[in-house]
Amino acid sequence: MNAFKKFCYLGPWQTARKYLLKVECAANAGQRPPVLPAQDPSLDLKLKLLGHEFDLSAPHRWHGSWPLIYGPALALDREDVKPLWELNRHQFLPSLDKELARRIVRDWIAQNPYPFGINWNSPLEAALRMIAWIETFGREEFAEALAQHAQFIRHHLSSDWVPRNNHLIGEAAALSLYEGRPHRWLRQAAREQFFASGVHREQSVAYHRFVTHLFSVAGLSQPKSLAYLGAICQPDGTLPDIGDNDDAFASTRSLELPAASTGSVAFPDAGHYVIRHGGDYCFVRCGGFGLPPTYSHGHADLMSPVLWLQGQPVFVDAGTFTYNGDAGLRRIFRSAFAHNVVMVDDVDFGEQAGTFVWHNPLRGICEAWSEREFVGSVGTWRRRIACDNGRFLISDSIAGSGRHQVRWRFHLHPQLKVSRCNDGVIEFGDRFALRVKSEGANVRIGRGWYSATYGARVPVEVCEILFDGALPAAAEFVVEVVRG
Repeated sequence: MNAFKKFCYLGPWQTARKYLLKVECAANAGQRPPVLPAQDPSLDLKLKLLGHEFDLSAPHRWHGSWPLIYGPALALDREDVKPLWELNRHQFLPSLDKELARRIVRDWIAQNPYPFGINWNSPLEAALRMIAWIETFGREEFAEALAQHAQFIRHHLSSDWVPRNNHLIGEAAALSLYEGRPHRWLRQAAREQFFASGVHREQSVAYHRFVTHLFSVAGLSQPKSLAYLGAICQPDGTLPDIGDNDDAFASTRSLELPAASTGSVAFPDAGHYVIRHGGDYCFVRCGGFGLPPTYSHGHADLMSPVLWLQGQPVFVDAGTFTYNGDAGLRRIFRSAFAHNVVMVDDVDFGEQAGTFVWHNPLRGICEAWSEREFVGSVGTWRRRIACDNGRFLISDSIAGSGRHQVRWRFHLHPQLKVSRCNDGVIEFGDRFALRVKSEGANVRIGRGWYSATYGARVPVEVCEILFDGALPAAAEFVVEVVRG
């Protein structure tokens, strides 16, 4: 997006504010805090968050290895900051003895003078911490520290981001809770960041749940957004892991999901479709990658089915793993290679730019949908998915000309291990099979990753079908129960 388009998106005031904050950050980058008091030596608590162990008796418990300088000036490219931020959100406080929780907050305030250190870098992190404090202690206790948090959030609101996304919702929700009335940016987000059907535009189920909960915390519930979560629930009541997922919680209190749908459902404006028949389930999406122009939390999962048969997961989405750290793995988990799709010459569905941005991503088009069938296309690739008496039929065709390599990959749930792979048949999990019909294709077992939670990954087996020849090409797949 060029400067003129950014200006049109933000408007004159938010554009000016964006550059004034940059000037302010540069001017204050050399500031250092006063000498900190000693840590509270009585804190002796061990926590496990996002797969990381934290010891509150350790030195620098709140800052880790991050330097104590002017917070907004800290660059976040040195390591994955999310685990440390998870600790500093303080969402674990309600599980503790109230007096211990108070000692922890008092120590945090003493060790994190405003506005220095990694915990004064992100207004969203300050917002989630403020929500946790208010939910644990109310608005009157720690009033001065809460006022500092509110001041920081107001001053650094993500209203100057392109595009405005879940960060702005989190910040406005915290201010709404603090001020006792819905913030104006929260009302604007309700209009701008959702499709008419109630689906959040970032194309991430985890972030949809996150923002839905934030609106509830702020007293501005979104009934359609909440209903969507019930409509797409998998047979075990969990949500499909589509797009980015950092396991973020909006609140110390759980979000009660509506009862799961009993039938198929479609959200055409968002491009989300669920085929459901008893314990057989398929979630598939098309449409766009997410919020333009960066498409930051979308993955290359267009027309990639998440499949269950007889109440058991079969084909899975690879998940997210992490945002920072290993850039190569971040690219893989976002790519078409990590999804149940087809690639021609291993070309991805868009160009990844850094940790979050996509350039020129493809768009999916739904051509037909019914309670038992989805038909869509992405570029020259057309796919039909049909539920047929306890099995799923997947039919693909790729238009074009000339010689190319075509690769299909279907990621199996980590509990499913392949027992047979020959004659165009792959059997796995003692009871399931994938039957392949594609002239000239080579069927084999590949390798992939599956990340059920942020920061964790396990290897999985992948049903891989390779075709090296002239386009157009076609393939048919049957996923079925063969025993029991």
